[in-house]
Amino acid sequence: MPDSPRNWLEEIAAAYKDATGAIPSGALVGQDIRPEGLFHVAPSIRMESRGVGSDERLRRKATEAALSSYIATKKQSPDAFSSPQVTFAIAGHPPSRSL
Repeated sequence: MPDSPRNWLEEIAAAYKDATGAIPSGALVGQDIRPEGLFHVAPSIRMESRGVGSDERLRRKATEAALSSYIATKKQSPDAFSSPQVTFAIAGHPPSRSL
């Protein structure tokens, strides 16, 4: 777990870079992958980078929490999602108390 805002930002940046690596491969599998949709994989990528990606139960729970947080935040503050990077960061950071 990141222990400072700087480390959190560095983790998010590395995870986003990893996620964007899938964009060119989308055409190979018949998928139109765009930066705006990468938030769907943010929880999985973040868990993998923390070494807990193999626990499917935890992955489902983290994904559900993150996407619930995304939906709640989007309803309250739609302008918070001004860019794919911000959306990815919000969706990839579920509230810790929900896990």
